[in-house]
Amino acid sequence: MIHLPTSTTPTGDGTTSWFTLTDSHCHLKLDINTRRSTSPASSGHVPFVCGIKRAVICGTHPDIDWGLIEDVATSPPTLEVQSASESEESWSGAIIPGFGIHPWFVPYAEEGKEGTACVTNGKEEREEGSTSACRCCCHANATSTNVVRRSPRELLDLLERALERFPQAIVGEIGLDKLRGPPEPVQLELFLGQMKLAARYGRPVSVHCVRSFGTMLSALQQLAFEDTPPSIVLHGFTGSLDFVRSAIKIQKRGPFVIGTGSRSKPKARPLRIFFGVGAATSFRVKGFVDKVLPFLLKEGRALLETDAHHIFARSNDTTPTFVPSPGRSPRVPSASGGGVERHEQRRCVQRLEVLGCEQLGQLLWLASDGDIRVARDIVEGCERTCKDVFSFAGVLPGV
Repeated sequence: MIHLPTSTTPTGDGTTSWFTLTDSHCHLKLDINTRRSTSPASSGHVPFVCGIKRAVICGTHPDIDWGLIEDVATSPPTLEVQSASESEESWSGAIIPGFGIHPWFVPYAEEGKEGTACVTNGKEEREEGSTSACRCCCHANATSTNVVRRSPRELLDLLERALERFPQAIVGEIGLDKLRGPPEPVQLELFLGQMKLAARYGRPVSVHCVRSFGTMLSALQQLAFEDTPPSIVLHGFTGSLDFVRSAIKIQKRGPFVIGTGSRSKPKARPLRIFFGVGAATSFRVKGFVDKVLPFLLKEGRALLETDAHHIFARSNDTTPTFVPSPGRSPRVPSASGGGVERHEQRRCVQRLEVLGCEQLGQLLWLASDGDIRVARDIVEGCERTCKDVFSFAGVLPGV
């Protein structure tokens, strides 16, 4: 975990205020050069600076990034984290993995043509074994050669196995996109299949929705009670306030388990739907800051996110490692060597470079109009919502 003060009270002399929060939707990409890239630095004084203490890392396809997410999720004690704040410490179990098939990568073949289609701005780019990648694939270091052609059933089977291996995992990133990927009806079939799997395993979902809000609303309304996940997050939300109002009015009627283990008569309960807010997505929508965001905050439906591709790297480290003696905290060794033992050992070091922190600071600054008290309330409210959404598997990691 990156240890930063929750906030510092600003003075008139340009004091920077710090916040640590949950990145409710982000991704991983592999730094194939296994070198630390330059962290994004502020171009000037940033009144609000953010650190990420917890991350929901979403996958897009088993051949693109699921393996990286599994690596990070299974060995967090060896993961070192660097952010734009230049703080670097051990990441202590604050990762929530996600596995899903992104709408851009839904398999689609028409009239004898094979491959995965990516439609961008009405123009179709088809992967057929060439070395060139779809523009959408480039975001995750994917090429056409490393995406194996599988049927929707095979993809759902892989997703189910991932959920069985990782009881702390959510389902995501899944969804609908009218601008990229195969036709909407093709996307919808796999989207609903993944929603049903999430419901069966009791996992939240992180959902991508671009220009498909009508279809999305209908799908959410028509989902059966038993096929509805416990929490639904529309990440990077760019929809309207009318959509939000309609979505939170959806109710699902089904039986509730009571204390004796038996089921009560069917009762209606509101859909647990939440909305991810990002500076690079939501804040580009006209009226979002003034109308949509205040409503989401008031209703306890907002989560903060970067949607960044954090950089994951592995390297072999032969530098001395200082191991604390039993019952003692790690510290710099004294002249007598008290409390620590020095070991020369070769180990595989995994590093995660966290991006998007500056965007989070800018988001908070704009959302609060520069008021530290308002910014603090926003962070605290969104963190409570995160705990509500993601504590499905026991205690929320990092809390």
